[in-house]
This record gives sequence, structure tokens and C-alpha cells, in this order.
Amino acid sequence: MHPDVEGMIAAVEKDAVGFEQYFSQIATPEGLWQLIIGMSGECDRLLYESDTFSKAYQRALQEGFAQGAQGYARDLVNSLRIWTVKPEEINVPVDLWYGGLDTSTVHSPDFGATLASRLPNASHTIDPEAGGSILWTRAWDILAKLKSHVSGI
Repeated sequence: MHPDVEGMIAAVEKDAVGFEQYFSQIATPEGLWQLIIGMSGECDRLLYESDTFSKAYQRALQEGFAQGAQGYARDLVNSLRIWTVKPEEINVPVDLWYGGLDTSTVHSPDFGATLASRLPNASHTIDPEAGGSILWTRAWDILAKLKSHVSGI
């Protein structure tokens, strides 16, 4: 795990409320955009920095932070703290998608292998040609897989 991530986990374990308050004061859409670009490999930056995607993504970040960063900070704390449910007890289908070219230090260091091994009904997809932007580059496949779990659709 990257030292920055380890540090955030330690800070949340020590004082989750304080970490959330601090992070909600410093997080901005511009800062998050720079973080994403800075951690992204070449294949992701090609997408992120393309004119159409860049404008749409940055607009989404602006709208997402329009009422402040509290929601983002809470989501971050929830993802970094010890889960209240054991993954082994999650019995619904879970689809994990990872890009083999993902260079982000905040994404799963083993591309979800450990999590997939703990979830009883997980499907684990690693696209060796995709990066961290797999949610955008494989959106139709991901949505089709999610839809396949819902009966009657």
C-alpha cells in the first residue's frame, strides 16, 4: 500500500471525525482533478485530458462539490475505516473491475484480488488494456453486467 494511503488510514483510525472535518475544509474540485491527473497513467490521461471528457468531468466535479466537500470527505472516511460488515458475509453478486494499466496509488494495489477472494459471489475482471478510467472506457460492459443481476429487466 502506498505510504500516503497508509497515512490516511492511520489518521482515520486515530480520529475519524477530525480527519473528515479537516478533509472537508481542504478538498476542492480543482484539487481532486489535479490529484486524478497526477496519479493517472498515459492511457488514462489521454481520455481525461481530451477536450470533451475533460470539460464534462470537471463540470461534474464542480457540481459534486457545489454544496461543499462534506460528502466527499465522508465517503473517503467510510472507504478508509474498518468496515462494519465482513466481506465474507456479503452474499449478493459483486462485480469488481480493474484496469491492468491503472497507476493510481489510491486504487487497489493488487487490482482487487484480495477483496475478490473474500467476497463469496464476486466476479473479478482485470482488463489488461485499461487503466483507472475503466469505469468510463468499459461503462457499457459494466452496466450490462450489473443489469444481468436484476431480474425482470
